[in-house]
Amino acid sequence: MTAHQDPTPANATKLETSHKPALIEAIGAHPFLKGLSEGQISMLADCAMLKQFEPNELIFQEQEPANRFYLIQDGKVALESEGRETG
Repeated sequence: MTAHQDPTPANATKLETSHKPALIEAIGAHPFLKGLSEGQISMLADCAMLKQFEPNELIFQEQEPANRFYLIQDGKVALESEGRETG
């Protein structure tokens, strides 16, 4: 499964429920989201999921709809562009 594919609805519910404490901790500790209230963090955790990627695994491609938000907990991500100008 690539990062831009949705899990099945039943699987998504299981992920959200079983990982919510870890998600709350990760979201609350991330410097980008510093200053959010507990309620805001909980709301983000309700619609978040943990995802681990393998080295060199494609997460998303240029020109795909931006329908995900990723917080990198550990590791690095390389961004590559074809260099095409738009507009």
